[in-house]
Amino acid sequence: MKRKHEYSEKSDPTEERKWIPTWPTPSGITETQANDECVRQIRNSTVGKSCSSVLDDSEVDEHIDACVIDIQVFDDLSQAKLSRDLMIAQCEEVLTKNSTFWEESSGSDGTVGPPRSILGAICPSDCSGNGNCVDGTCTCSEGFGGTDCSTNLNEAPQIYRSGLKGLCDSSEENCADYVSIYGDNFVESDILTCHVTSVEISDSDFTIGDSTETVAATYATYEEVRCPLEVSSRRRRDANGAPRPIGALVSISNDGTLESAQVLAIIYDANCDVCNGTHGFCSRRTDICIVDGECYELDDPACDKGSKIWIIVGAVLGSVFAIVVVVIIVIVVCVKKKGKKKARVGSADRLE
Repeated sequence: MKRKHEYSEKSDPTEERKWIPTWPTPSGITETQANDECVRQIRNSTVGKSCSSVLDDSEVDEHIDACVIDIQVFDDLSQAKLSRDLMIAQCEEVLTKNSTFWEESSGSDGTVGPPRSILGAICPSDCSGNGNCVDGTCTCSEGFGGTDCSTNLNEAPQIYRSGLKGLCDSSEENCADYVSIYGDNFVESDILTCHVTSVEISDSDFTIGDSTETVAATYATYEEVRCPLEVSSRRRRDANGAPRPIGALVSISNDGTLESAQVLAIIYDANCDVCNGTHGFCSRRTDICIVDGECYELDDPACDKGSKIWIIVGAVLGSVFAIVVVVIIVIVVCVKKKGKKKARVGSADRLE
């Protein structure tokens, strides 16, 4: 018989003990604090009071109990907002599926549907406590914005990158129309703006221009806006006619004034160049040919066509050059013959 503290062959002495959450949490949150926050967000919120006529008390209590456990496990009071959103989703589902709650619409057509008095009180995140829910839409308090009023307009939005690692490949995307900027806290409004400073891209770094343009941004999502880069209309080409990469430093403003940090955006053609959006440089590919301003892989038939064209051009130029040389030689020979003839005539005159 093995002693109590001996390990069997199947035991693993290195196995970590399972973590069991306790109160208070590592950050100091007590069970009372967690319960109070869950009750505030779920039962006592505007949407919670509206849904109380739809959900049983026991169902609301289940959401509160689960909320307290989530706060304990994740050590984060903001978990209460997620639990509230789950309660809202259940409330909406019951209202739309259970016709016993439906009522006749205010119109004269006699149609029935979920009660507007309750659905109209359901807003995203209950307006985050920074606004009022009116007919299902948040009316934000001054200084806040967004569909759920969670964005503080007195703080600049955060941006992380542009395009794919700071690059927009014009051979794959319509970069002439816009470049996507990704971040947080973008607000859909008429004063959402992009602030664009052009930069000159070289094969080792980039040089910042002197002027900055402010253009209207297009809101895509809370985490993406689209900026038209006016510099794209002035895209230049090199001596071979191939497009040169262009770049810009871009910042975003929710109110047209308070700007985020800048991120670098580079528009380039991957068929022609290799670019680094992190450090901001581009170099021309060495495994391509350029024909009529377009870049092709060396094994592309267009490269052979280009070579043949240059061979023909070279042959024509060579022929022209040869003709010119022959003409010059003929002229020189004729001039020399005339000179000799004059010399003989002069000698004969002296003899006479």
